Amino acid sequence: MIQYTTAPLPFAGQKRRWLKQLEPIIRSLPSNTIFVDVFGGSGLVSRLCKDVHPTARVIYNDYDNYSERLHHIAETEQLRQEIVSILAPLKHNSRVPEEYKALVLRAVQAHEKRCQYVDWVTLSGWLLFTNNFAYSLEDLASRGLYAHPSRTALSDADASERYLRGLEIVSVDYRELLSAHKDASNTILILDPPYLSTKCYGYKGDSWSCDDYLDLLTMMPTTNYLYFSSAKFDFVPFLYRTSATWGYKHPFIGAQVLRRSSVFKGVGGNNEALYYKLSND
Repeated sequence: MIQYTTAPLPFAGQKRRWLKQLEPIIRSLPSNTIFVDVFGGSGLVSRLCKDVHPTARVIYNDYDNYSERLHHIAETEQLRQEIVSILAPLKHNSRVPEEYKALVLRAVQAHEKRCQYVDWVTLSGWLLFTNNFAYSLEDLASRGLYAHPSRTALSDADASERYLRGLEIVSVDYRELLSAHKDASNTILILDPPYLSTKCYGYKGDSWSCDDYLDLLTMMPTTNYLYFSSAKFDFVPFLYRTSATWGYKHPFIGAQVLRRSSVFKGVGGNNEALYYKLSND
């Protein structure tokens, strides 16, 4: 039984819209498969693998510290309730006047002092434009705020334990995981690298570059992988075209591909692809 169709806390790039297409692929694999979620993100794909194959070993690389956010979910819910109460007189999505902004900042400051932690990703989603993030009180204070806190309560305090149950959680550079598992038997690598030039503080650099893609390409196995890509930078067609001209081989030769389009309100769309090659294909 699939327990989660979305991650308990927001995460840009979680694969919830892929679950229906992913499930039959995961289900077709043996129950003793080792799943290695190299760029684990929200852990939603790891959770899917464990739900489909409860006895399988599932390694979730939590380089973004998503599990830490989950451990503080009850505290973050308390902050949400405070912010909703403060901004209640304002129209949803309206600019937050300075007097209300001061009240919000005071609530965040008190929350940080009380809990010694702030889930800045979730908080940014409530107060900033889409895909804008503040990572400190000073950073938040320098921004214009908007009144769109979630009106839906966050998952209960047990979400962390239930969501992460059975997963083998590590936090290492992706190169280390690839080196350790790319040639192992009964192993499927799940590869969902960041988009080109996006911020990714966890992978030894301020942003993901072409060099990072090439490093990943040279380390990838030629089979037993699921690889997610985006039209924002899908270099796989480039590899096919140039390899035909110059005669080199790459890991995507013979891979199957699934595609889907997403349209996000207010921020346009994104065409995504899943390339996969399994040893039994």
